[in-house]
Amino acid sequence: MEFLGNNRTEESVLNLIVEINSGDQFQTEKLEKAVQQLKNTHLFSKVEVSTAGDKDDSNKIDVKFNLEEKWAIIPVPIAYSAGGVSRYGVALKDYNFLGRFYQLTNYFYLQNSKPNFGSTFVNNFTFNLPLVSVLSFNYVDNKNTIYNKNKEVGYYSVNLIQLEGDLIWKFNDYINLGGGLKYENAGNINNELSNDEKIKNTQNAIEKPKSFENMAFVGKGVLGKIDHDSYLAQGAQLSSKVTSTAGMYQGNNNEDYTKFENTFLAFYKMKLYNHTNFALRIQHEKSNSKNLIRKIYLGADQLRGFQSMQYSGNEAIYSNVEVRQTVYEGNYVSLQVVPFFDVGYIGSDFGNAINNQSLMSYGVGLRLPLMQLAGLIVRMDYGFAVTPENQSGLSFGLSEFF
Repeated sequence: MEFLGNNRTEESVLNLIVEINSGDQFQTEKLEKAVQQLKNTHLFSKVEVSTAGDKDDSNKIDVKFNLEEKWAIIPVPIAYSAGGVSRYGVALKDYNFLGRFYQLTNYFYLQNSKPNFGSTFVNNFTFNLPLVSVLSFNYVDNKNTIYNKNKEVGYYSVNLIQLEGDLIWKFNDYINLGGGLKYENAGNINNELSNDEKIKNTQNAIEKPKSFENMAFVGKGVLGKIDHDSYLAQGAQLSSKVTSTAGMYQGNNNEDYTKFENTFLAFYKMKLYNHTNFALRIQHEKSNSKNLIRKIYLGADQLRGFQSMQYSGNEAIYSNVEVRQTVYEGNYVSLQVVPFFDVGYIGSDFGNAINNQSLMSYGVGLRLPLMQLAGLIVRMDYGFAVTPENQSGLSFGLSEFF
């Protein structure tokens, strides 16, 4: 077995990705799976395989993988704006750090003029095993607006430090399970509010969020598989995450906190004109916290056309549907037109959320997949919210909405 075109990626890592070794029994299904596994890394703009009989041994078959690597070290400008929140900065992403399929991201951006920064490291084959290890650090300096429907009624600001380490075992192509530990420290509450903003909080009886410091257990699970072919995808996947401080170190915080996050993703290649991808996300989130910082929020980051963090509660369910229609495909850039529909519910619990009026929006967007750069897509969406309030807004970024 031979790999051609892997100028940066180590051959030992490619063997781990394709799950085939020289001397294995030849199976067409294994070869097809190996090609797909290479495409799923997003590291290659071309993946081709060829076979030929061995000249010296008629019982052997020579297998060659012909690869073209994408540019994987990318300085990415951070440009995001939606619902009154803007982020501008830069991230340095290496999707193939040291040629070992490590993923390293360092970022710095200003969110509404406040500095935020962090780093994430992912090892997809820890100890050369099907074990994913993740280390992340984030420093968040945010000032957020509290809404009553579409009316501003208050504000809060927070400095948040987060450290997390996870280990996830890939049992097979369809089942991943693992977990880890997370440290959080929230302080300097409301230090960045102006006098007028503090007066508005008092007038509208907006309670000041409490600072906290804690360790939390994190559990993660993934069922299903999504296959990728450049910017197109096919398959379905359910991922779940639970974060809980119960029984863990809590510092000055006396609130046991548990949050559940469940995400279902589905993609289908539709047989319409050119390349068309149907995309669906259904998300459920639940938190038992009374602290404003830890509540669930729905807004422009989840439902296009709304203000950022416009609605809050302790449980929410929302869905996004897109039809990503390719109208031009080139070697360096492609163009997609994307009509979309978003809907969500939020409340104090699931029953209350479903009984509340739905949050609904629709719109259209553009996607510019950059074909020679790993993981980079220019996105611009314009959404029209129709319930419970008529409003609209532009959302753009340098990745898919989901």
